[in-house]
Amino acid sequence: AAVVANVEQLQATCDAAVAEKKRLTDAAETTSKRLVRAGKLTGGLADEGVRWAATVGELNIERTNLIGNVFLSAAFIAYLGFFTAPYRKILVEEWIGKCKDLDIPISENYTLVRSMGEPVKIRDWNIW
Repeated sequence: AAVVANVEQLQATCDAAVAEKKRLTDAAETTSKRLVRAGKLTGGLADEGVRWAATVGELNIERTNLIGNVFLSAAFIAYLGFFTAPYRKILVEEWIGKCKDLDIPISENYTLVRSMGEPVKIRDWNIW
């Protein structure tokens, strides 16, 4: 009877140890999967960090050129609306040259459309 009780106790201990081993194995597998996902997420965030840094640089350049771009856009809208496209182009080129002579910062390839928004979005407005 004592031997049977001892065997039952050892069997219960063994079953508990097997159950604990399974729980720990499952936890290790789950942790391993989380680690892989975290690595992918971290890598993705690092790529985003590079993209954000580039965007910050572009926005700083745009901010520097904002005064000149807005000045040219306002002048274009106020004075050039009734002229023909070729004549408007000539006048804008002269204004850009004058801005450069006066050290007024403007975008390298200034156009009214680019200064007012993204050309693709503006084109989409015209489609609707």
